[in-house]
Amino acid sequence: MSTVSRFLAFFVASSVFRCATCYDSGYSSSYSSSERYDTESDTSVSLYLIVVLVIGLVNALGTCAAFARAHDLRRKTLAAARRGEAVQPPEGCCLLWCCGAAAVYYWEGVSPNCLITQFVFAYYALCCWEKSPLPMENGVMVTVPPSAPVVQAVPGQPPALLGHPVQVAKVLGPPGAGGSGGDQPEPTAAM
Repeated sequence: MSTVSRFLAFFVASSVFRCATCYDSGYSSSYSSSERYDTESDTSVSLYLIVVLVIGLVNALGTCAAFARAHDLRRKTLAAARRGEAVQPPEGCCLLWCCGAAAVYYWEGVSPNCLITQFVFAYYALCCWEKSPLPMENGVMVTVPPSAPVVQAVPGQPPALLGHPVQVAKVLGPPGAGGSGGDQPEPTAAM
């Protein structure tokens, strides 16, 4: 526990305890009206701090849980995209509204869009984020890695090379090197 957290916890606990014991033991009647007002303001400040700390703690835990789930789903999605399976970007207003940064992280990883959603404008994922067609890793869309060419033989046909385009050219002899030089016509002398 950090020093600041200990101080806040001590301050809140002591304020709540002090105010509760003062009012329960009858000391509140011996205070003047200005001191009673200070005691009541201490109580309201203490309650305010407790509410803010509880809301902040719930928000932090929820964000951590959302990012943990998004990280797990991201690994599975990237693996599926590398295998060539169809993957879908995060959809739904509720997801983008409540867990926008985690949804952007799921699709893009730690990107400028994710950081904007987390630290600048929480609703960026809902209103401004343009999703890429495929998930991204290090700023590059994940696609199926190129595979080695496959030679496929069809009965009655010569083997064909699949996977990469191949340019085929017929090799001919040098022009004028005796004979027909392949399929090229012989040059004729003009008369």
